[in-house]
Amino acid sequence: NNRPSIPGLSQNALFAMSYVGMFFMFFPRSFIKNIIVAGINKRVEIQSRVIFGEFLRWLGIWLLLSTIAGYSKGEFWSDNKVGRKEGAPYCFNDIMSGRRFDEILANMVYTDNSAPSFRDRFWEARQMIQAWNDWMSKNFIPSWINCLDKSMSIWHSRWTCPRWVFCPRKPHPFGNEYHTICCCMSGNLYRVEMVEGKDHPKEIPADDLDKKG
Repeated sequence: NNRPSIPGLSQNALFAMSYVGMFFMFFPRSFIKNIIVAGINKRVEIQSRVIFGEFLRWLGIWLLLSTIAGYSKGEFWSDNKVGRKEGAPYCFNDIMSGRRFDEILANMVYTDNSAPSFRDRFWEARQMIQAWNDWMSKNFIPSWINCLDKSMSIWHSRWTCPRWVFCPRKPHPFGNEYHTICCCMSGNLYRVEMVEGKDHPKEIPADDLDKKG
């Protein structure tokens, strides 16, 4: 079978899935519960602890914000009436307050590992990237047609982004660069590798795929 598939899941069951169900087919639920939500709750006051469902609302807002350009974040929580020439296209006050959204964002974590004794500018992201790569390798079988390319994770300030690069040939030239591979028949990206260059710590062995070029 040369078509993409998900082990143990029929095509009919896949088509009947909700968007949330589909999301968790491609991202480990346990990582959100045990690493991200648990990590946030260690950093906030007891009365401000986050529950799983609330974090999913926060994540949904964040994903939607990432698809809309031209507005400040505060406009999505404005009490002002949206006009033809001003105001964001959505208001999230009925889902989550702007103050609560910012509180969760300010306490976001991506790892439960301690900082290493050596300098590693990417240590806070490594666990999540590895967890996602491992999850996809177990839960997605790509088709025979794949595209290997480089992708940019957008970030505009070089002073707040480790391994910030400028690639003028890219539609979004500022941020982190990743090696990515995508199944061409489904459109699913199923493995990522950050381009670290000289910032890769010598204390961390190179990935086996790196050794193959």
